[in-house]
Amino acid sequence: MAFFYPTVSTWRGRCLHLEDLYVKPSHRRSGIGTRLISSVCAAATVAGCDRVTWQALDWNTPAVKCYDRLGAVQLKEWLDLRLEGSEVARVAGMGPGPRVRSTETAAASAVGASAVAIGGKRSRSWLASVGKPSLAGGRGVSKTAFTAGVRLAAASKPSAK
Repeated sequence: MAFFYPTVSTWRGRCLHLEDLYVKPSHRRSGIGTRLISSVCAAATVAGCDRVTWQALDWNTPAVKCYDRLGAVQLKEWLDLRLEGSEVARVAGMGPGPRVRSTETAAASAVGASAVAIGGKRSRSWLASVGKPSLAGGRGVSKTAFTAGVRLAAASKPSAK
């Protein structure tokens, strides 16, 4: 299973982010993961994206080796950053602790940031052309995401060479 969604880069324009790639343990090391990534890259090409990004856990040596064989570049200069739970609300000015800004300003900024990230109606049309969008969100801010129609049945076996 491959779950990915469109993103926008200020440097590259349209991109896809591969959020999750999962192959059942009994089917690993048979080329299924590589075929799934290939399908994600095909969807990116059709959508006019020339960048696909994803993350890998450093301890997942077989996956990292697979990505190396594909030519993926490990970005050593970029740090992954995250806010979770109450920290998200605090930074938005809606939770306990020192407020970063007022609730109204935070909500307006969130909606504005969402519009910038999605790019308005024109960008939504390209999102719809790449996959069936589904909306999921909360507090009035929605996130557009889609899944690839790329699934290999657990019972399927890779073709013999």
